[in-house]
Amino acid sequence: MNPEAIRKFAGNTSAHVLPGGQNESVRAGNLVLKPVHESEKYLWVAESLNEIDFEELRVAMPVRSREGNYIENSIGATKYYEATFSRDKIETKLSTCRKLNNVISNIPKPDAFDSWQNPWTKAQDLAWSHSKSQNLQIPQEIKSLLNLREQIETPNQLVHVDLAGNILFAANDNPIIIDFTPGFYPKEYAEVLLLIDSIAWYDASIDCLDFLTLTGKLRRQLILRALIFRLSVPLFAAASDSMKSYQTNFSAYKRIIGSL
Repeated sequence: MNPEAIRKFAGNTSAHVLPGGQNESVRAGNLVLKPVHESEKYLWVAESLNEIDFEELRVAMPVRSREGNYIENSIGATKYYEATFSRDKIETKLSTCRKLNNVISNIPKPDAFDSWQNPWTKAQDLAWSHSKSQNLQIPQEIKSLLNLREQIETPNQLVHVDLAGNILFAANDNPIIIDFTPGFYPKEYAEVLLLIDSIAWYDASIDCLDFLTLTGKLRRQLILRALIFRLSVPLFAAASDSMKSYQTNFSAYKRIIGSL
């Protein structure tokens, strides 16, 4: 971590690495600092979230440095909360997701948003529009899911598309939302991602899908798109072990695929 960036955000406070997050995050005083990999998107998120009244929700907001900047030496900072992750409390997490969706529903999509591409956004594009890079080799399991898609009509809004591992709990059990990952999709899609990720990675029961208020075609189609997204991320990553990562993902989400 760049010492100058730490100083600009937190002064001379000592810093130490936090667990998780690929060991990229450090705590310095009441702040969490981590590298910013997409500066334009990060600045838009920071400015947009800081205009919102989150009411009773607690969100780890991006904060400005002592020089008034959201990014210093490719580092950003958010408020630190004394909180821990729980693999359980699925209903509370889902309720938190719905409250968040309500308070951010009116944030408009910026013109440049679709140009801010990374392996995750490319995988979302595949899931939603079947767009792909010319030489992408798609495994048969994903092709089968793509063939099951049908057209759906539902409004899009700003949502956090990676909530399953990014809702922490304070000592009083109040949920805290961290690492805001933006996307513009149906609000129910954020709920579906939260639940299927909890099933795949945190041992939640597959029955937790019954917490969805969705029924019929829309439920099935959103689950399909969420599965295509999660399975295909490794295909867009420039890594020598991408197929190994794909197989790991497929094994994790296999139970959900079998329930369709």
